[in-house]
This record gives sequence, C-alpha cells and structure tokens, in this order.
Amino acid sequence: MGLLSKEDCAAVVSSRRAWVAFVFVLVGLFGICGLQRLYVGRVCTGILQLLTLGLFGVWQVSDMVQILLGVFCDAQGGRLEWGRR
Repeated sequence: MGLLSKEDCAAVVSSRRAWVAFVFVLVGLFGICGLQRLYVGRVCTGILQLLTLGLFGVWQVSDMVQILLGVFCDAQGGRLEWGRR
C-alpha cells in the first residue's frame, strides 16, 4: 500500500473535492476513520478503516499524504482536485 504517483490516477478529474476528503481524514485522526474513502466511493476499504481505526492511524496518515500530494483517487480512478471547476 505505497504512495501512488500522479500517473496512477486517471486523467479524468473526480467530481469529489480534495478539501472535503482532507477534512474527513482530519476527523479520522480523532477516532472516526475511513470517512474519506466512503466519500470517494471506496466503500470496502472505508469500512475496513472504520473497523481497524485506520489501521491504527497508519492508513489515515497515508491517505492524508496522498490527498495533499494530489494522488488520491476516487472509486472510478478520477483524481481529486482542491478547487472548483
């Protein structure tokens, strides 16, 4: 589960916003993990994060870094962007 490169995300831009996913990651650091994955449609891994507390925080931090670097993708492979279209 390493960091993804920008090429790993499709050229398609997701309709989801990176800042919303980032807020969910921050909420996850206080105990409710996986919301960012549920938000982008990655339901199975979102539930897994909820059950494991974000793999004891490691997975949460990994997602946070990916969102900040712009390489976090939604379930359809679309890249999350920070601003409006």
